[in-house]
Amino acid sequence: MRAIIDEVDSGVRSLPEADLRRLVRAAGLPEPLWNPRLYLADGRFLCTPDGLWADEAVAVEVDSVAHHGFGADRVCTAERAGRMRAAGLTVVAVRPRHIRDDGPALALMLGEVLRAARARAPTHLGLTVVPCGPRGGAG
Repeated sequence: MRAIIDEVDSGVRSLPEADLRRLVRAAGLPEPLWNPRLYLADGRFLCTPDGLWADEAVAVEVDSVAHHGFGADRVCTAERAGRMRAAGLTVVAVRPRHIRDDGPALALMLGEVLRAARARAPTHLGLTVVPCGPRGGAG
């Protein structure tokens, strides 16, 4: 029960996100903000990525087939990723199955993406990041 409360407090909103959080932590990667709200410099809402490494400007999206794989949902997911990229974020999409069945390879890939992001010239994105959960006042 304590683990579930910890995950909810962190901002995790789904079982696949909880699986990804455990994978990230087990791999020793820095923990992203989970489900933060992002706003553009002019105050307009951009989106709420599943995870965000703000210092590296990397977002991770857990895209299940059930919620992101068909019709309007698929279009919405693609448009959302496009908006994040236009704002300067690197967007990594993962499937719940990849988290469960190929976690070590996924953790390695996420680590490589984060290292590459740190090696780029620092970029000020001009985004306001509002964490989810008790620390961010939403939840």
